[in-house]
Amino acid sequence: MSDRQTVSKLVRQAQLGLDKIINHVDKEYKGIGLEIFNVIEHEKAFYEFMQESGMGLAGQRSEGAAHLAYETIDQDWVFRKKLMAYEKSARITDEAQRFNLYTEMVMRTAKELQKAHRARMDYDMANVLNNGFDATDHAGPDGKALFSATHTIAKSSSVGNNLLSQDFDADALEQMLILVDNFLNPDGLHSDYEARTLVFPVALQFEVKRVLGSEFRPGVADNDINTVYGTIQKNMKWKRLTDTDAYFLLTDADNGLLLTKNGKMEARVVEDPYTPDILMHTMQYYRAFFQDWRLGVASAGV
Repeated sequence: MSDRQTVSKLVRQAQLGLDKIINHVDKEYKGIGLEIFNVIEHEKAFYEFMQESGMGLAGQRSEGAAHLAYETIDQDWVFRKKLMAYEKSARITDEAQRFNLYTEMVMRTAKELQKAHRARMDYDMANVLNNGFDATDHAGPDGKALFSATHTIAKSSSVGNNLLSQDFDADALEQMLILVDNFLNPDGLHSDYEARTLVFPVALQFEVKRVLGSEFRPGVADNDINTVYGTIQKNMKWKRLTDTDAYFLLTDADNGLLLTKNGKMEARVVEDPYTPDILMHTMQYYRAFFQDWRLGVASAGV
């Protein structure tokens, strides 16, 4: 009976220790994704958003003239993503308890559990960009890949283009900036989005520095002005990008890259019903995806 009480006491201590350590190290394992994704917390098992086609420019009415006709706001599409469950568990053995390794093991295990979740979340967010050229399995609300030259515009005969086929250099960035400036909203009006962040894989880090690191154009004999110098607010190397040639110029679109979450990470410590071991279990619900293709322009290289 005394042994059982001892194990129960260890379980309670482990639960308190696990909660405290997870909350303490919550900020230690944040990847690039949380800097560029908009995090939305809600209580549902899914995230749903409806995009409306919007309205065009306001009309001008002369004095005494008849009022203009009312315009309808049509539904463009309805978008729904269900949340996914992610979990990670660990075991503190009877030997770790018997030989007084318990306290040290709780601390180490809690940090590893937290890191496992953070790393998985960062991988999931990176895969939104990694899969951004695939319209077969990763199409967006308009049925197109995230990066496409044929996005539909609800109230315009034009198509939206946020795809470039060019290796990274200064000229490619110029073309990307032009594409961003030509973005149209669903109502057919020009958007006010601006390019903010360049995201690139490890293989391009030195080329990015050559292109953006000087106010003069690199690789030329005379001092030509580097037209893209100072145009990008932030450059971010993301180690989880899989294509060594792909790079992404992200805008300030609010509903672009999204991470929806249902609550914080849950942690439970229980006794193993079949052994003297203690089980530490963590779980959280979230989903990383994109909603508005105007979140940026990308190129997979050539």
